[in-house]
Amino acid sequence: MLPEVLPSFWNRISASSLSSTGARVVSIDDFEKQVGADIEALLNERRPRAEALPNYLRGTILDYGLRDFAGLNVRSLDGARALALAIQDSLRLFDCRLRDVTVAVPGEDTLKFEVQATLSLNTASERVRFQLTCDPESSRVKIERLHGSRYDD
Repeated sequence: MLPEVLPSFWNRISASSLSSTGARVVSIDDFEKQVGADIEALLNERRPRAEALPNYLRGTILDYGLRDFAGLNVRSLDGARALALAIQDSLRLFDCRLRDVTVAVPGEDTLKFEVQATLSLNTASERVRFQLTCDPESSRVKIERLHGSRYDD
């Protein structure tokens, strides 16, 4: 039996394969692809500087996205670690499907980040890992791959 997942607003516009509860029945692979697309969209939105918002607006839609890292030297290990913490903060704050999120700089390539988390479905959860690549010229973040625990690469 496939888990039922409530679709995002944009996916509900094309209401195919809905169950009697109004939830879309999707494969885990399709769900992981959608989560990957949502994460990429989240991390390519820029949040205002922390001091630009009053405390009561932090964590709201007005604070959505990743802190701007245009002035950060992500080619240095310290800069890459600061960006990894910012990515981790954004994922923990704005994607409730992910739990136990950790983001690390896996090696000497400071433009790549490894994310590990637990992806929660309505009735199940699965450990996932994926790589993000940062383009310091455009300040864009791209998901390289998203794999659940059933993959062994």
